[in-house]
Amino acid sequence: MERAGHEPRPAATAVKGSLLLAARVAALGLAVFVCLRLCAGVADTLFPLGQPDISATPIDQGGTALWWLLVSLLHASVLAYPILRSRWSGFRLVAAIFVVFYGITSILVWIEVAVFMAHVVPKGLVTRTLVLDAVSAAMIAPLAASLFGMLRAVPGPGEENCRLVMPVRQWAWRLPVIAVSYVILYSLFGALVAWRAPAVREYYADLAMPSPGNIMLLQVARALIWVAVALPVIRMMKGPWWETALAVGLLFAVLMNAGLLVPNPLMPEAVRMTHLVETATSNFIFGFFLSWLLLRPWAQDRALAHARYPASAAAG
Repeated sequence: MERAGHEPRPAATAVKGSLLLAARVAALGLAVFVCLRLCAGVADTLFPLGQPDISATPIDQGGTALWWLLVSLLHASVLAYPILRSRWSGFRLVAAIFVVFYGITSILVWIEVAVFMAHVVPKGLVTRTLVLDAVSAAMIAPLAASLFGMLRAVPGPGEENCRLVMPVRQWAWRLPVIAVSYVILYSLFGALVAWRAPAVREYYADLAMPSPGNIMLLQVARALIWVAVALPVIRMMKGPWWETALAVGLLFAVLMNAGLLVPNPLMPEAVRMTHLVETATSNFIFGFFLSWLLLRPWAQDRALAHARYPASAAAG
């Protein structure tokens, strides 16, 4: 029999912590699901698309609730880690979650929908979705911070945060490199994965596509939006550079592409699954590379400081 007041065993504490974390992630997934479905229901009721051929087959088809629940749990899983490893709390953390969630799940997605699928999507769908997604993201962000106990602003430990602190000349060459790398990855995976699939070629054959030059310009603009979305995550996270790069890569891959799991009348399953493999892989690589490139000066300075002053650098 254990003595009264005996400290919990490390294994029991670890199991309890893991169960608590899993419960919080599940609760966040449920909150994301409720917010997304609530906003979709409000949109369908208050802002109908007004097209008889589309209203007979809503964008959110019946029977997709379990798929959306899975998507919501995946979103919660990749959001949880940056929140847990954040040095921010309160409004700054809530704002960062909003920027990441809304930027990736809505803005970056629907920019391409508006350009490549203008003749397929119902009139007014893009604008309606962007507005309602902003509302749902504004609901999800404080809930996420609250579920992980970080809604109230807490003073940090006081150490200087040198992440992303670089001279202008460092930014001047890194941003073009990031933009070019995104265009290369986008083109490479599009050619080697998406365009090799007959279903994809057939699907886009009858669509009025922009010129290759305009497509590349669009992807440069999207690359800069990706950077803007990644900056708060890179700035707020603690730990080594690879930890942040992994978190950003997973955010890019999952938040952007999990929705492709859900059946919808606009895109056949074969096309959705091909795009899922294509963009999830390329987005993860891009997010990891982007984070590595932007964190490299900080990581080098930290390694140098560690070599000179091991005790003081260990906390960084």
